[in-house]
Parts: sequence; C-alpha cells; structure tokens
Amino acid sequence: MELKFRACLGHPPAVELRRIRIERAKRMLSETDLPVLKVALLSGFNSRQVFSTLFHEETGITPVDYRNEFRGDPHRQQPPIP
Repeated sequence: MELKFRACLGHPPAVELRRIRIERAKRMLSETDLPVLKVALLSGFNSRQVFSTLFHEETGITPVDYRNEFRGDPHRQQPPIP
C-alpha cells in the first residue's frame, strides 16, 4: 500500500500526514485565538515542542510568528481544512 501511495503522491504517507496536520494548524493559527498548545493537539501533534519544531521546518517560521503574520488578513487565501 505504501508503494502505491508513493507512486501517486511522490512521498510516503507519513510525509503527507505531516503536511495535512501543518495545513490544519496554519488554518487554526490564522483563524482562531486558540493557544499554540491546543492548536498542536488538535492538529494531531503530541506536544508543543514537536509541533513547533516541525512547523518551523515546514514553513520557515514559528507558529507564533505565523499567527502574527497571517491573523485576520482577509486577502490571504488559505486552503480548506482537510
């Protein structure tokens, strides 16, 4: 099954799951006032530390910086939460 997944998307399921979780977190950070820990947990991460590290690796900025940059800007397009 993993080989079929890789053939379709070009990466393993774990990478896709992480991408989806980060996208969900980005949406929550920009649209809610939930604490970062709550965003991390609701996005499927087990701790704020792990979430913050992976978020930074994926986006180049911290979750707090992302929230400050994207909060409330109606002109920024965000993908739908999967």
